[in-house]
Amino acid sequence: MAHITLALKTPTGDTLATHALDTTGAPQHIAAMNGAYYQFTDAASGLAPEGLITKRQGDDLYITFDDGTDLIIDHYFSQGQGALVGQQANGGLRNYTVAALGEYELAAEVAAAPAASAPDTAGKAGLAVLGGLALVGGGIAIAARDHDKDHHDDNVAPQPQPEPQPGSNPQANHAGKITISGEMKVGQTLAAQVSDGDGAPDNVQYQWLRDGEPISGETGATYRLSSDDAGHKISVHAEYTDAKGTAEKPTSTALDVENITQTPVANHEGTVSITGGDKVGSTLTANISDADGVPDTGVTYQWLRDGQAIDQANGKTYILTPDDADHQISVQAAYKDKAGHDEDQTSDIRDIPASPSSGPYSEYAVKAASSTVVNVKNPAFGAKGDGKTDDTAAIQKAIDAVAAKGGGIVDIPSGTYLLDAMRHETSSFETSGLVMKSNVTLRMTSTTLLRAMPNDSQYAAIVTIKDANNVHLIVAAPSKATVPPIPENTANGGTV
Repeated sequence: MAHITLALKTPTGDTLATHALDTTGAPQHIAAMNGAYYQFTDAASGLAPEGLITKRQGDDLYITFDDGTDLIIDHYFSQGQGALVGQQANGGLRNYTVAALGEYELAAEVAAAPAASAPDTAGKAGLAVLGGLALVGGGIAIAARDHDKDHHDDNVAPQPQPEPQPGSNPQANHAGKITISGEMKVGQTLAAQVSDGDGAPDNVQYQWLRDGEPISGETGATYRLSSDDAGHKISVHAEYTDAKGTAEKPTSTALDVENITQTPVANHEGTVSITGGDKVGSTLTANISDADGVPDTGVTYQWLRDGQAIDQANGKTYILTPDDADHQISVQAAYKDKAGHDEDQTSDIRDIPASPSSGPYSEYAVKAASSTVVNVKNPAFGAKGDGKTDDTAAIQKAIDAVAAKGGGIVDIPSGTYLLDAMRHETSSFETSGLVMKSNVTLRMTSTTLLRAMPNDSQYAAIVTIKDANNVHLIVAAPSKATVPPIPENTANGGTV
């Protein structure tokens, strides 16, 4: 039992396909490949198999390594009749004689064939029967010397066939070509075009090159020239297998890109617009439009109130807070467009109307100890206000952050916020719920609800004000709502 590996190779030695042959079972079928030769390797020795017997059956080639037929190369005699070879111990290639005719047909040809007067006048049939059969494979011809199948001293490597024998020469490959179309200017789009007389497939793999080096990520059939290409040479490489099974790897002629320092490309300035509602709590979105192309990443945003930067408002979207009421909101966007121009654009102004008056509490204006204003739903704090999540820690984090900056306003927008109202001990006193700090104002809307989580404590409280000064709780209540007053003595201690 032999284990044989078969490799189908091009005349340049590139492997097209590999097959593992098992001689213990039924014959294995493979399809002949025009322009290839067949190299056999015995797995036990790493060299050419000792015994290889061939037989022609119609258009197919039958091959035996042990007893019986082990391999059938379908359509071998109409697909180039590639050479059968194997690696020898001295590094050379041993070639195997291919039976061009069946056993009885071969005997008849031998009897009828005239003696060859000279190698250059022998006919094809004569070469076949006398052992001088030209084994042609993709432009390779190996001439076998007169010997029987047990003579293994051949050391003939495949050589180019200058004048292949008529009738056994595979069709010559029509080398594929690739060209570039388009204007070689920054901002223009180039297109790669493949042409191949043997037929080009749809799944061509491309790689665009700048000065012969691959351009990262540019593997499509088109390429848009950027400012990085100005003054450089652009080409494109393609790899595919044509319709006749030949691997093709053409590269286009390198073309010069016009230098933008000589002929600058006009910039199409981008614009920034704002969409979204204009009421407190609404979400605004910045939208960029640029004829030169907007990048997918690298855009920097800054939201502005009355032309001044809003702290921590650096995303594509912005949620309006009570501080924005009766003010003007805009957004600034900075980026490099796809033509290489640096853009820094500011949107038109959006006027945010003042919140409607709804009673003394909404009219009461607090003079904050500092300009710091935070929203508890900011990702830095993470309050949900969904009536399901314990928001105690998130709101307390916002209170502590404002207090650390000397005071300010903590906005709690519309929603239901669950709070842990159970009494808990600190280092100096007992507190419940939210613990207020000096110079901090809690500002809520008329639809903000602070709700204690279910508990059985007799001393539960939502807000604790103790040892804190200049503390305020503001509620924009409905006009007819009754809002209980805040105890005036809370500077020294108290709960709500």
